[in-house]
Amino acid sequence: LSALRLGLPFVPSYLGQNGRVEGMIQGLNYASAGAGIIFTSGSELGQHVSFTQQVQQFTDTYQQFILSLGEQAAIDLISNSVLYISIGINDYIHYYLRNVSNVQNLYLPWSFNQFLASTLRQEIKNLYSINVMKVVVMGLAPIGCAPH
Repeated sequence: LSALRLGLPFVPSYLGQNGRVEGMIQGLNYASAGAGIIFTSGSELGQHVSFTQQVQQFTDTYQQFILSLGEQAAIDLISNSVLYISIGINDYIHYYLRNVSNVQNLYLPWSFNQFLASTLRQEIKNLYSINVMKVVVMGLAPIGCAPH
């Protein structure tokens, strides 16, 4: 809804697109309901695509751009794109609050925050290594406002 108010086009889902570069060049949505920063977050809710897998899907898209557009055009496209990342609340709900895998005994709250932040930081570094230069990382909504 916010994108529409800004006059931006609807961004199709990565899994729903047809693989043609022309359809991907205006953007793709790699999000997956239930996903978290931790690879297995939300797995008890059913099939989902983890954040690490989402970054891999983006990398695959970048490789398709290189093959179709050439390396320099792909670098220009990716380095001028903006990636929007909003993830993490499922990690708190499913791991910390529900104490999945006894995580509360492994991490004090601050240590758990640091663990999630360092994992997110590593994935952002992976994106940077393939010429992603502009990233927006959203903070978490209050956990009490999550539908779960």
